[in-house]
Amino acid sequence: VQELVGGGDFGMLVEGREALVDISWRRFYLEQVLSAIEFIHSNNIVHGDLKPSNILLTSEGLVKIIDFGCAMELSQDSAFLSSVEFQGTADYVSPEVIRGGLLLHPFTIDLWSLGCLVSFSFLGQSPFHSSTDAITIQSVVDYANDECPICKPFKWTFPHPNVPANDLIQKLLHPSPEFRLGAADDVSNGKTYSSIRSHDFFSNVI
Repeated sequence: VQELVGGGDFGMLVEGREALVDISWRRFYLEQVLSAIEFIHSNNIVHGDLKPSNILLTSEGLVKIIDFGCAMELSQDSAFLSSVEFQGTADYVSPEVIRGGLLLHPFTIDLWSLGCLVSFSFLGQSPFHSSTDAITIQSVVDYANDECPICKPFKWTFPHPNVPANDLIQKLLHPSPEFRLGAADDVSNGKTYSSIRSHDFFSNVI
């Protein structure tokens, strides 16, 4: 028997609302997603497949993260994963997972997905979304192979200008995991992703 979560999922929430100028509802729900990520990571778990359909909402508007089928547990004495095979969903998977092999910053897999979710809340789709998974994956690889991505303007535009959102997405989608926003934060023992929470996008969360 599982808990009844009757408010739909994040994708259903965004559908039809992505073009709205108001961003307070985005902040409200994405801050909850961030809180869930903090809790998961504080227990040395990487979710590995954060996407709209895996973020359910109660009738009161509370976020519930589901589907830990791709989750990875880090050992207490190791902060990296020695190897990883491709898993997750093409639209939300990070470039280092696509490449496989050693992961020195495994928590940032979920932070990449968070960046895609922020973009999804404005566009109604992942910034890398294409007609097929293969093309989507190639789009992620091409972005990660950019010679100087941090020095160039963000590649995707929103239906309306929102500078904090653009900046947050660009920092969460840094191709190099060690430079991704939140990579240097310690989320052990109840600590938070302070660098993400202090970002302008999350100011004035309800």
